Amino acid sequence: MKRFLNSLLGENGFMLFFVIISFYWLIMFINSTFILTDDLMYNSLLSVIPDGYIEKAISLQHKWAWVGYVIFPIGLFIKFIFISAFITTGAIFCGYDIGFKKILKVVLLSESLFILVGIGNTLMLLLSNVNSITDVQSLNLTSICSIGFLIKDSAPSWLIAPMNTLNLFELIYFMLLVVGIRITAEEKASKSNLWVITSYGSYLFIWIIVLTYLSVTYA
Repeated sequence: MKRFLNSLLGENGFMLFFVIISFYWLIMFINSTFILTDDLMYNSLLSVIPDGYIEKAISLQHKWAWVGYVIFPIGLFIKFIFISAFITTGAIFCGYDIGFKKILKVVLLSESLFILVGIGNTLMLLLSNVNSITDVQSLNLTSICSIGFLIKDSAPSWLIAPMNTLNLFELIYFMLLVVGIRITAEEKASKSNLWVITSYGSYLFIWIIVLTYLSVTYA
């Protein structure tokens, strides 16, 4: 396991990032082509906007679809940089000798979990009878396996989105970071656990605060 991970970490970081983006682009293409079809969008918008404007809205969506393919990699890159920066800062305070680039590659490799989740979610939607955007949102693996799903009937609506962040896959992601950091830095499990908890935990806490603020502001 250690030799395998070390061999992956030796790969070029840009190549890892390109592979990750390629998978996400493929998932986005399948979703937009076979799941979020014109008929589904029409049924979803029929009760929201006048019938005459629906075709215009769908046409605009097709026209500007490429923007999502451009913005998504930028957002993902920023996410990787922020997570790596938080973990690197934690390493500095804890006195660990590991560089930013090594931590970044661990973060990139750990992202494979969310790619698998995206693939699984897409397959589930393809095999399900979805007729509206509401159906698509209800069949989201990340949301289903989250605290937000458990409290959705009793908690205020603005709290659901932040609590969706606390899900089963986020826990597995944390464990992947711990294992990757431990192998890379060659530290004991207890030290790497504390290291990732304090650093990645800080990032996650700030992200939840931001989501909570946006949910309250635009609720």
